[in-house]
Amino acid sequence: MRGATWLQAVLRVVGEFDEYGGASLGLVAWELSVDERLVAGAWDQARATGLIASAGHDQHEQLWRLTPAGGRRARPSTRALEAGRVLDRGTCSAPG
Repeated sequence: MRGATWLQAVLRVVGEFDEYGGASLGLVAWELSVDERLVAGAWDQARATGLIASAGHDQHEQLWRLTPAGGRRARPSTRALEAGRVLDRGTCSAPG
């Protein structure tokens, strides 16, 4: 997966956990069924560019939520939606 694709995946997962208090890097990796090292770069980019912000701590780790900018970035593009290419969880295929 390319870096931009990992960033989209990270943002989507963080957004899914906003209502539960936020998500951690470990939770995002677990939800994506990958090792944390594979998403760490995208996670760091999301933090550095203000797409996610601290939401406090749970018993074990720091939690993060989407910022308004992260929420906008996490949604599929209107262009892809109009082309009918966005499928479940943001994956794409050629129009059919």
